[in-house]
Amino acid sequence: MVQTLLPRDAHNTSIQTMAPVASQARSFTGTTARTTQDFETGVKVVELRPTMACFIKFGDGTVEATSSDFFLLASERVTYHIGTHTRVAVIQDTTGGTLHITELA
Repeated sequence: MVQTLLPRDAHNTSIQTMAPVASQARSFTGTTARTTQDFETGVKVVELRPTMACFIKFGDGTVEATSSDFFLLASERVTYHIGTHTRVAVIQDTTGGTLHITELA
């Protein structure tokens, strides 16, 4: 499998090759919470950045996150290919916060 690398600028920083088309923010606590609306049509990639450490899980309008799901550090920025999933659920690690979601196309 060939890995495609993003172009880099003069400071050797990856250049984003996708455009943001929508954004959502979801507050989270010790109880699972999911985004209140589906991702925009055509979106296959989302960038996530939580304000506090949390666990996430992708799915549909019934998805629920648990402490056994994907762990994100506070302020970590990660990008995921969502496939056919339409929502993301989130639950805190130890402290509540906000999950910022940028939908890319």
